[in-house]
Amino acid sequence: MPVFQQQLTVHEIRFLGEQNGVPEQMLKEALSLALGFHDQVKRAYLARVEYRGGGGVALFLSCEDRGSQALPQQVGEVFGSIFGSHERLDILFVSAAQEMELQRVCCTFYIRSA
Repeated sequence: MPVFQQQLTVHEIRFLGEQNGVPEQMLKEALSLALGFHDQVKRAYLARVEYRGGGGVALFLSCEDRGSQALPQQVGEVFGSIFGSHERLDILFVSAAQEMELQRVCCTFYIRSA
């Protein structure tokens, strides 16, 4: 299933809270399995967010590096299989400072095991 990807740089992010519900729990479980194949991902969050030019629900990843396009492609495929290809999910890579702010309003659903 092809996934449209566009890379943007977001400077100001307002974290609103964790996105949770039955379909979101299914997504988190499926993403946890997929993220396990990407060594660069340390932690993941699913949160409601606002930022200039967008907002809604986004997947936030704390990574050692962004890696290849395989990671966003696989996330898009997992998301599309649950919510349909007509829906979209923003994927944002957070800095250490942003992650600290995010942790005030949202719990991690994925933590890389050592």
